[in-house]
Amino acid sequence: YSTAQLDAAIERNISVVQVRYNWLERVADEHVLPYCQTNDLGVLVRVPLFSGFLSGKYNAQHSFPADDHRSTFNETDRETRVNAIEDLATNTRLPSGITLAQWALCWCLHRAGPTSVIPGCKTCAQVEENARAADALGTLFPERTNL
Repeated sequence: YSTAQLDAAIERNISVVQVRYNWLERVADEHVLPYCQTNDLGVLVRVPLFSGFLSGKYNAQHSFPADDHRSTFNETDRETRVNAIEDLATNTRLPSGITLAQWALCWCLHRAGPTSVIPGCKTCAQVEENARAADALGTLFPERTNL
């Protein structure tokens, strides 16, 4: 969003905006999140798991069906991002019982600005795992236990 768009949202009494934001895509840090904080505008984070990549279940060689939007991702970009996720998973000491997906959701929520996340779920197990991220937030990022 541009500043003009955010100003227009406030003028129209819109209280929440939805932004694409996750550990790999942080463009919103530049001006959207600070603006929203300053102007008391809520932020719903969409794609917090980067279309499932931050769940840790895909590697650089994973092939998506032609009708899956992830099949259109630039191969070099995808490989770079998957490698970054693999490094993250290897180098982050997750407490026992906390998955990479839960960590990624908590990472979004612990950042200054986001007020909620909208993780996509395809199964009941994913809904339950994502819900348990709320319990993990205080363990992973104790400074944000007031959420």
